[in-house]
Amino acid sequence: MNINVFENGRELGVAAGTAAAALIRQAISENGTANIILATGTSQFETLNHLLTEKDIDWSKVVMFHLDEYIGLPATHPASFRKYLQERFLEKAPPLKAAYLINYFFLIIFLGVSHGLAHPTRTESSLDPKLKQLSHIPFVIKTIC
Repeated sequence: MNINVFENGRELGVAAGTAAAALIRQAISENGTANIILATGTSQFETLNHLLTEKDIDWSKVVMFHLDEYIGLPATHPASFRKYLQERFLEKAPPLKAAYLINYFFLIIFLGVSHGLAHPTRTESSLDPKLKQLSHIPFVIKTIC
């Protein structure tokens, strides 16, 4: 794992977006397609913005998954990760080969000692079979500001 420290979120986003673009191009070159998993949150704003400005990515060969979602949260809710990716990535990107916006995947619940849960809980997802069919996901785009 490489750990890089930057002066601000903009510099981090440019570096992460540039690196992600290079990995996407490499995956397409080697496999004919690129499967990516996108994270959400304010720390991803600059990364996704920069990734979308990168040239020479054949987006028609990119399959996008997103990392997680809240259980029971409608896609119209302001905190929805589906809404986030729809507005901040999918509406701005050229058409992709496929995009899988899930209702939920892995949900980590920390309820504390008073509720008797001391470990994370894994939820089942309808996306599981799709993920098992994939032969290669080269990376997850996740930055922390």
